[in-house]
Amino acid sequence: MDRTEAGRRGGEAAIRSENVSAAQVQAYLRGVDYPASKDKLIQTAEDQCAPDSIIDLLRQIPNKEY
Repeated sequence: MDRTEAGRRGGEAAIRSENVSAAQVQAYLRGVDYPASKDKLIQTAEDQCAPDSIIDLLRQIPNKEY
């Protein structure tokens, strides 16, 4: 499934990583008040010393509110 197809499926992640699970990402986003911007998610992960793999994945997501 490519990114375009995943985006059309509504809610299914368009960005995937072989090395990062959703649970791992969420662990570094604790305390975020949603809705939150992409930049806020990245900043929160950086503030919580997330590994580069998490930060890189967040940088790939669309620029919108989550």
